[in-house]
Amino acid sequence: MIGPAARVVLGAVFLVSGVSKLRDPDWRTTATRFGLPAVLATPLAYAELVLGALLAAQVAAPWPSEIALGLLALFTGAAAAHAARRDDVPCGCFGAGSSQAPTTWRTVARNVGLCGLAVAATL
Repeated sequence: MIGPAARVVLGAVFLVSGVSKLRDPDWRTTATRFGLPAVLATPLAYAELVLGALLAAQVAAPWPSEIALGLLALFTGAAAAHAARRDDVPCGCFGAGSSQAPTTWRTVARNVGLCGLAVAATL
């Protein structure tokens, strides 16, 4: 019972994230500062939209949840590295809404929570 609800919530998070990135004219710069190659910035946003839609629509479970968990683990690792170094680099996770403040352990904690949600979504 928790799996379907977790997939919908996780799907909504990925949809909001993807849309926010595409609406942010500075997303490519923010992504590059975070460590993502510029050529992958726009494809990542579209991939998040597709993944979010698959999760929210409950299509092809559990593999969208597993892919989401993999992406979130990568994002969390990168965020932890920036937080540990106290880099003045924003995560840009939600476009302009998260491109002003530096990545902190709070960002990492949020992502760990999302990883837990992704685990629940695989059930």
